[in-house]
Amino acid sequence: MIEGIIEDKVTVEFLPMELPSYRTTFHVNGLKIEFSGIPHIGQGDVVKVYGRFIGDGIIARAIETNRSLYVTEE
Repeated sequence: MIEGIIEDKVTVEFLPMELPSYRTTFHVNGLKIEFSGIPHIGQGDVVKVYGRFIGDGIIARAIETNRSLYVTEE
């Protein structure tokens, strides 16, 4: 788990291959975070990110804010 402030604009990509899905990416503490879904978060938000370190970033399984908890399946 890491906690920090979202440093940049959040990018949401639509992935139409086979099963349509979305991938959200942003940076916290210099680490790239990838999340499968569309959490309602933005630059400057304080978040806790739960997931696995892969290379230079984290594949998030959950993102927690003051308002919400976003969870994705692996």
